[in-house]
Amino acid sequence: MDSARSARSGCFSECPGGIDSNELNECLQEIGNDDCNNPLDTLGRIVACRSSDLCRATP
Repeated sequence: MDSARSARSGCFSECPGGIDSNELNECLQEIGNDDCNNPLDTLGRIVACRSSDLCRATP
């Protein structure tokens, strides 16, 4: 259990203010809409899933 918790906390270490749920939903929607054979879809997913968008601003 501790190893899972450590791995999970490492995933979000670049977002000290937490994750913006609206931006996360947008990212997940882009992943679901991604046509693996279309580079433009992949580009849209990359843009929607940037950590600068996913991370909540810290006060």
